[in-house]
Amino acid sequence: MYGDMGHGICLFFVSSMLVLFSDQIKKTSMRDIADVRYILWMMSFFAVFCGVCYNDFVSIPFDAGSCYTRAGPIAIRRDSDCVYAIGFDPVWVLSTNELTFSNSLKMKTSVIFGVVQMSLGIFMKAFNALYFRRYIDFIFEFLPQIILLWALFGWMDLLIIVKWLTPWEVPCQQAGHRLDSSQAPSIITIMIAMFLKGGAIDPTSTWIVGSDTSGGSP
Repeated sequence: MYGDMGHGICLFFVSSMLVLFSDQIKKTSMRDIADVRYILWMMSFFAVFCGVCYNDFVSIPFDAGSCYTRAGPIAIRRDSDCVYAIGFDPVWVLSTNELTFSNSLKMKTSVIFGVVQMSLGIFMKAFNALYFRRYIDFIFEFLPQIILLWALFGWMDLLIIVKWLTPWEVPCQQAGHRLDSSQAPSIITIMIAMFLKGGAIDPTSTWIVGSDTSGGSP
């Protein structure tokens, strides 16, 4: 969620000073901050990385060649077959739903990174359990944790990636309808239905890719 190139660069310089002068800082009242100097240092790198993905430099986007051109004082027109080089297209700053769109993308990206990081930690626990021959820990800690994590949040990550990769702006040949982003299924609704409805999704309220909501067979 902390993705800004400018803030990441500032944090990099501050954390670098903590790393370089850690011995002197530990003798002062700031010794607690010196203990987490490497965490802050790595945070600065990932803040810059996510800032590049979000195209955000102290809340100012870089314009590396927008895919949109002005068609009037307010209206804009999207250039056909144009894909922005990296990160957000700066034209999103002018949109009315910019905050909703950016927060949604940041939250979903954070979930994906979080599941990957937690999976890495759980697998490290499994390797330690096998190395020290603690097979009870492997069976009753590692297996339940990884199954629960992947069954819930791993499934959510899969839904996020599939939703991102689905071309909602092209005709759906099987259903005979034209899809758009407003018809994309809600991931929150799917996750709630997984518990309350046993995974069943109401086809009249949520689009299922490849199905026909008009009453025909999938």
